[in-house]
Amino acid sequence: MKNIRIRQIDIWIYAMYMVMFKIYAMPQLLQQVYKVMLLGGVLIYLFLHMDLRRFLNGSLLFSGFAVVSTILGYMSDCIPLSDLFNGIQFALCLFALYTLFLHCKDLGYTRQAVGCLWQITGVFCVISLLSILIQGTSPDGTTITYFFGNKFATSYFFLMFAGLSQVRYHDHIQQNLLYRFGAVALALIAIAISGWIYCSTSMVAGMVLAVAPLLPKSLRRFAMHPVTVVVVMLLCAVFPLLMEPIMSSKLVQYVVVNVLGESLSLTGRKKIYRYLLDVIAARFAFGYGYGNDAVWQVVGFGNAQNGLMQYMVDYGACGTVFFLGTVYGCVKKAKNIDWVWGAFALLYAMIVASLVEISYGYLFFMALFLLCWADASPASPSKT
Repeated sequence: MKNIRIRQIDIWIYAMYMVMFKIYAMPQLLQQVYKVMLLGGVLIYLFLHMDLRRFLNGSLLFSGFAVVSTILGYMSDCIPLSDLFNGIQFALCLFALYTLFLHCKDLGYTRQAVGCLWQITGVFCVISLLSILIQGTSPDGTTITYFFGNKFATSYFFLMFAGLSQVRYHDHIQQNLLYRFGAVALALIAIAISGWIYCSTSMVAGMVLAVAPLLPKSLRRFAMHPVTVVVVMLLCAVFPLLMEPIMSSKLVQYVVVNVLGESLSLTGRKKIYRYLLDVIAARFAFGYGYGNDAVWQVVGFGNAQNGLMQYMVDYGACGTVFFLGTVYGCVKKAKNIDWVWGAFALLYAMIVASLVEISYGYLFFMALFLLCWADASPASPSKT
C-alpha cells in the first residue's frame, strides 16, 4: 500500500480552508472560537517559518484598506462592534491566505497545495451531499441551512471541486480526451446539484467551468490577460444599471423564467438596483464598512446583489479600486502559466455569479491568490 505522507504545511493549508469555510451546523460561538484559534495557528506558523519581510506583501493593499474602511464605518455608527471584529477578521484571513500561498511558492510547494485543497474540497462535497439528502431541498432555498451554509455556499463547493480538478489534472485534460470529458462531467454534476437545491446563480456559473476545458489555447490566453479579467468584472458591475433593458428581451425572459425558474424581478433585485446608486453615493469614498446593512435600511431587504457593487457599498470607491488593483496584480503574475487555467475558470465562474450575487468571497480570493503564487513549472497531480 502506498504510504501517505502529510507534512506540517499540509495541516496549516487544511486549517486555513477551515477558517474560510465555516461549519454552520455548529453553534455560532463555537464557529468563532475555532475560526480564531485556527487563524491564529496559521499566522503563528507563518511567523515562525518565513522571513518577516515577506509579510509586507501585496495583500495589504486591499485588506489594509478594508480594515480602515470598517473602522471608519464603526466610528460613523454604520456597523456594530461585532461587524468591526468580523471585518478585521476577514482582512486577517485574506492576509493569511495570500501569505500562506506565498510561503508555498517559496518552498516550491504550490502544486502540492492544490492537492491539499482538492482533497479537503472533496471531503466537503461529500458531507454537503449527505446534508442535502438529509435536509432535503426547497424552491425557497433561504429557509434551509446545510452543514456548511446556505444553498449558495453549498453549491459553490461542487464548483470549487470541478475547478481544482481542472488545475490538478491540467496536463491530462489537455492531452487526453477522456480526462477532458471527465472535467466537463464534473462541472455538469456541479450544475445538476445546483439545480437540485434551486441555486440558479451557481448553475450559470457552472457553465463557465463546463466550457473551460474545451476552449482553444488562443481564447484561454485572451481570458488569462489581467486587462480582460478586470474589464469583465467591470462589465458585470454595470448589470444593475442595465437590468431593465436587458430583462425586456424576450429571449432573456424565457431563459430566466423557463430555464432558471426565477421571476422577472430576479427575486426583488429590480427594487434593490433602483436605489443602489443612492446608497453608494451617501458614502462614496470609503463605504459603510464590512457587514453593513445600508441597502436593507433603504430598501427593506437584501444587499447590493452584485459582487463589485457590494464592494462599493462596503469599502467605497477607494476600496474597490484597491480590490481591482489586487486582482490585476495577481492575474498578471499568472497570465503565461498554462497549468492554472482551471483557477482562471473558477475565477470567471465567480465573476459571472457576481452579476446577481455577492460572490467575491473566500472562494474567489483562493483562486486569485493561487494564480498569484503559482510556479511556472509543468503541472502534475499532487502526491500529497
